[in-house]
Amino acid sequence: MTDIDGIVEIHLAAFENFFLSSLGRKFLKIYYSSFVASKGGIVYCAKKEDDVVGFSACSYVSKDFNSSLINHNIFKFGLEIFILLFSKPKAIVRLAKNMNKERNDTSIKDTGGYAELYSIAVSPTCQGEGVGKRLLTATEEDVKERNSHISLTTDYYNNEKTIGFYHSLGYENYYDFVTYPNRRMWRMIKKLC
Repeated sequence: MTDIDGIVEIHLAAFENFFLSSLGRKFLKIYYSSFVASKGGIVYCAKKEDDVVGFSACSYVSKDFNSSLINHNIFKFGLEIFILLFSKPKAIVRLAKNMNKERNDTSIKDTGGYAELYSIAVSPTCQGEGVGKRLLTATEEDVKERNSHISLTTDYYNNEKTIGFYHSLGYENYYDFVTYPNRRMWRMIKKLC
């Protein structure tokens, strides 16, 4: 098993009922492989006896990162999107609708100049061992060389444990927003000394 295969398996276990997981293993392999190959992204893996037990995926700058990732891998993503068009047409609608995130507080001007943590996950067998904290700390140390802030998004409701984890590590609520179909989210941000 390669690190990408391990990342995909951890992603599927950690985010079982999430939209990105519903797009399937092949889409996730393309997504995380593109992340690894990107000059603007970083991926860390935590391993135990050569098996991936956790990972983080982050961009050095959030603004335009996803569009750049797609543009540099247009044929790979294009083929998968074409397949989804016929196998899961509602997924294409959801992808398109989630490109615009409706902020509740429009007075906040979000330029996307911060780094963004897109994914962090730990194998269920290693929960509570500090793997997530070590991954996040390593990611922040790397980002600190290029950016003064790091951000992430997480669910707003029924997510106290995760929100508490991020608060304990210095993340603050920046603003809340809604994604399709009516999923309330927090954007959190942390200043990196």
